[in-house]
Amino acid sequence: MRSPLVRRSRGRSLGLAIAWTLALVLGATTASAVSAPQAAAATAVSGSRPKISDKTPRVGQTLSVSRGTWTPSSATFSYQWYLDSVAIEGADASTYTVLPTDLGHRLKVSVTGQAEGLTSLKRTSYSTYKVARGYFTKPPLTIDDTTPVVDQVLTATVGTWKPSPERVSYQWYKVSSSGKTYKLYGATAPTYTVPAAVKGYQLKVKIWASATGYYTRSVTSARTSKVVQHSFSSKPAPLITGTASLGSTLSADPGTWVPVADKLAYQWKRSGSVISGATGSTYTVTDADLGARVTVTVTATRSGYATAAVTSAAVTPLGPSSDLHVGTFNLSGMNNDSKASGDQAVWAKRMPRVVTQILGEQSDVVGLQEAYQGTTYPQYTQLRDALNDAGGTYQVTDLDKTTSAATRIIYNTSTVKLLTHGAYAYNAQTAGKTTRYLVWATFRQLSSGKEFFFADTHLDPYTTASKEAEWWELVKKIPQLNTGNLPVVSVGDFNASKFTSYTAQLLPAMKAAGFGDVMNQEYTVNPPKGIRAENVVNGWINSFNDFRRDVTQYAYETRRDKIGNGIDWIFATNSLRVKQWKVVIDFNPTTLQINGVIPSDHNMISAIIVL
Repeated sequence: MRSPLVRRSRGRSLGLAIAWTLALVLGATTASAVSAPQAAAATAVSGSRPKISDKTPRVGQTLSVSRGTWTPSSATFSYQWYLDSVAIEGADASTYTVLPTDLGHRLKVSVTGQAEGLTSLKRTSYSTYKVARGYFTKPPLTIDDTTPVVDQVLTATVGTWKPSPERVSYQWYKVSSSGKTYKLYGATAPTYTVPAAVKGYQLKVKIWASATGYYTRSVTSARTSKVVQHSFSSKPAPLITGTASLGSTLSADPGTWVPVADKLAYQWKRSGSVISGATGSTYTVTDADLGARVTVTVTATRSGYATAAVTSAAVTPLGPSSDLHVGTFNLSGMNNDSKASGDQAVWAKRMPRVVTQILGEQSDVVGLQEAYQGTTYPQYTQLRDALNDAGGTYQVTDLDKTTSAATRIIYNTSTVKLLTHGAYAYNAQTAGKTTRYLVWATFRQLSSGKEFFFADTHLDPYTTASKEAEWWELVKKIPQLNTGNLPVVSVGDFNASKFTSYTAQLLPAMKAAGFGDVMNQEYTVNPPKGIRAENVVNGWINSFNDFRRDVTQYAYETRRDKIGNGIDWIFATNSLRVKQWKVVIDFNPTTLQINGVIPSDHNMISAIIVL
């Protein structure tokens, strides 16, 4: 069936043909006799589909629309941009800048043409591809000084990012001579203070910019030259001036540094250890400095230069302080560990308590007994090492295992200096038993410069005859060994108390020889009369505890004016002042029970003597 539109067209063509034929037949001479029909007038605006300038848009990009051809030429146009199929509010211009919120969506635009007397026409573009992330423009990045030196503060300067980033981060790097790059951890600021650790490396900095809807972008600076650090050409040793005596002021002359230092710092030291708070150019000598090596270290700093420190020669202040801390301690030999049970612990568990007590008494010299030598690592050496591990500076006068069996002298090298030493084997010995010795040494007290003679012994426990004879030998032998006629301190486990019968003669004999008991004890007299010690601590407790925790089993707990029946003694030159005598024991004063591990079956005895 033919279309009506098509039929109307054919009817009109036939009519025109007949008209033109009639005109010719009739010989019409003017065109007005028969006229051609006029075209129908336009009723609506017409136009082509608009096109977006980039069908692959990115965030930050400005898009434009091309309308194509429209009629009539007098038509006016309006625009509307769409996100997917939703009109974007306010987006009614021929251009559109893509927003971060458009990321992942499609864009399109409609163009509406209008003309007077005609029906308007709205044409819509095809949709773009999904909006992709945008790119930052890459700004220049420089370091403010490309020839850095140690201690210098470098600053990274960056141009203008487009668009303005929401976040910017920094990272500094060092570059080796081989070109290998290393991250400088913690160097994440616009500025970087050059440390000495990067000397010889080149430096560079990298910056990252990021914002919503944009790819993160980085820019890296050019490398600097290698970091350099200068050295002082003159580093003089400081000179201590002033009198090195108690209470005097010492001054440090730093000398002339070349070039001149930006800053000079001072640190005073005592025998190599820092003196807390002593950081000025002057220092006042205290009691603790007497006999010690006092030095001052000057540290010079200058920007771009290696820090340099130089220490002065030492001075040794002297003064009236001459307290000597002595003691006697029977350790109970580690060869008895096989018998350990109950409150008798093995040596490894007891040793820390022994260390605590010796250090707690600030001991300068201690006579040891039963410091077992019959092992590859003797008990006295173990004790020395444990004391030093705990912060002490102790040494044994003689480490030879064959010298004096288990009787030894240990001393603090920070407070006294060993001058001479030896061991005397008593003539009186019990056959088949351990040889007994009188061990001796001479020392110089560093604080006062005074010298003294120190003796230690452990008398025979097996027979009374040997024990008494050995004690008489000691009375005679000490004056012979003390060739310098020095003040005497004699200590040890004598295996006899003031109630042992022969002490009736030997205690007076010791005093007559010039070195009596510091407690002035006499045979069977208790409490003693005319005690030399100005202060007595725990005097009512015996020195031998036999690993019993209950102090009441070996003490005058109800008569604390009495002195315990100790078998461990301290004797000293009769003229010496005795500030204190002490039974060293850690116990609960309420329960009278020893706290923790019992250090030994003997309590340490200590004394403070003034030389």
